Amino acid sequence: ALGLQKVDYNYNIRGWLKGINDVANLTQGANPVDLFAFKVNYQDNDTQSYGVYSVPPLYNGNISETFWRTSSDNVQRKYGYNYDNLNRLTTATYQKPGAATPTTNSYNENLSYDKNGNITALTRTGEYDDADYSLEIDNLAYSYHADNKNQLMKVFDSTNNTNGFKDDTTGSSDPADDYTYDANGNMTADTNKGITQIVYNHMNLPIKIVFNNNSSTKIEYLYNAAGVKLQKNVTQGSTVTATQYFNGFQYVDGVLQFFSHDEGYVNNTVVNGNNVYNYVFNYTDHLGNVRLSYGVDPATGVLKVLEENNYYPFGLKHKNYNMSQKTYIKNGGVVVLEPCNSCAKTYQYKYQGQERQDELGLNWDAFKWRNYDYAIGRFVVMDKLAEDYSYQSPYNFAENRVMDGRELEGLEWRSSTSSDGKTVSLTLSVRTINNSSGIISNKQMAALANERAAQLSSSLGGTDAQGRTVNVSVEYNDKATISWEYSMGNDTSDRTYTGADASKQEDSDAYADGLTGEIGNTQKNRTQVNVYKTDRYGNTLNVDTPEMSKEFAQTGAHEDGHVLGLRHEKGDKDNKSREEQKKDPKNLMNKDPKGTNISPTQRSEAINQIEKQQKKS
Repeated sequence: ALGLQKVDYNYNIRGWLKGINDVANLTQGANPVDLFAFKVNYQDNDTQSYGVYSVPPLYNGNISETFWRTSSDNVQRKYGYNYDNLNRLTTATYQKPGAATPTTNSYNENLSYDKNGNITALTRTGEYDDADYSLEIDNLAYSYHADNKNQLMKVFDSTNNTNGFKDDTTGSSDPADDYTYDANGNMTADTNKGITQIVYNHMNLPIKIVFNNNSSTKIEYLYNAAGVKLQKNVTQGSTVTATQYFNGFQYVDGVLQFFSHDEGYVNNTVVNGNNVYNYVFNYTDHLGNVRLSYGVDPATGVLKVLEENNYYPFGLKHKNYNMSQKTYIKNGGVVVLEPCNSCAKTYQYKYQGQERQDELGLNWDAFKWRNYDYAIGRFVVMDKLAEDYSYQSPYNFAENRVMDGRELEGLEWRSSTSSDGKTVSLTLSVRTINNSSGIISNKQMAALANERAAQLSSSLGGTDAQGRTVNVSVEYNDKATISWEYSMGNDTSDRTYTGADASKQEDSDAYADGLTGEIGNTQKNRTQVNVYKTDRYGNTLNVDTPEMSKEFAQTGAHEDGHVLGLRHEKGDKDNKSREEQKKDPKNLMNKDPKGTNISPTQRSEAINQIEKQQKKS
């Protein structure tokens, strides 16, 4: 039977995404009509000028053009991009290649920066998507603190148009500052949005946002000890709406709304006290932006588009085309997929796959550690790893390279110590990748990852050199900057270290060798464990056997040790615990054979490495 959609991906010789389906034609043979198509150009950009505008080919990896087409109106659209000499986006020009007048002057975005990458000016056009009319919705001038030069104090919009940035003035003048900050550089007030107070916890995560000095108009957040958001309470007058978050399951006032799967989410509709589930699938682009969501109408069996999202480069949504929405609703005793004018905002994950928070006019995207204001293109708090990126402002979003890079926030290994100083809790946030060319299934990879997590927790957990108890946990996050990759052959292109540890691969067995991108980088790293069909003697291997599963777990945990800065016992002069390791033939970090033990000294070294890079505020 045919699937709901056949999705085709195309790449260039470097492995960079070139296209999703075919933007020239959504109909491909006997396959279902594609609902979405997307194309990326680099140096091979479109040679057509489209009247008055064209972009030069780019040979440095920057994206010169993106094209898209959806089944909603079957119109091809595109952006052309220009950059400055620091690869920061300066111009994004919107066009409709198939139209009589391709350049409409709608949905353009133009930016200027200071030397730190702070935006100093931003203009946007929008709303009409029309050849005859254009509208400037933003003409923003940014003002910064005289001494703390990365702290934004005021944004003035001379257009007096509220479709983009919403200024608190009428567009004639703006004498007063808009923003205030605490001692840690966290924004505490925003007069443009009526935010009069923001309270943060010890991790610089917001716990309360008050609007207009009114305690009955506020948003409150609850987190666990690792900083994972558990609940959001929105108070508006006497009404309090509670959103609960639990490992991909999301509830409102205790009622399940949806839970995530790899290609979208499962929507829940309560009918006569029973949960009725419907799969929803997302088309995402190269940045993880949710561009189009679709599902099957259970009443008719017809495939329908629930929502389409198109974005300015810095994340503001396009308006005035393909805006219709559908949602699953109860109709009598059944569920149907119907159009809606004011759809319940059940699934709010959009730009770069992050939750869009628009309650009470907040209009932030909630990243893991920081909140992003997409109308002005900046974070509202500092980067926790700012000292590692001193060449730019700690409030910058994606280094202003918003077309070829996702915002990665780091802090993947985290350390916290109990108030009595006797217990250290280490948490790893990791992304799993199946790059095995079909050798193992995703289900098998998940089983291998779980056993690896158990091995890492067992080996790294214990007592450190100071006598503290060390506990270790692993959480999976598809946006994490540390990856566990199960692959067919090692890719050494991103490996940064040399010497005794720079062998092409680490053989403990023919079927389980591993590789780490950079020893000691606990915040952004890539580990690989190879998966083979056969061993070196030609024997068929089965990843489901206990022996192999154990071997993969040990190899993976060994590579995780390298991420934490731990090294081999032989031939590595930088290994401070080398002599201690040599005494234990079953130490996890021994090159051959591998064991599972970690010494107290190694635990302390790992903790120190995490805490040094964690940059606690």
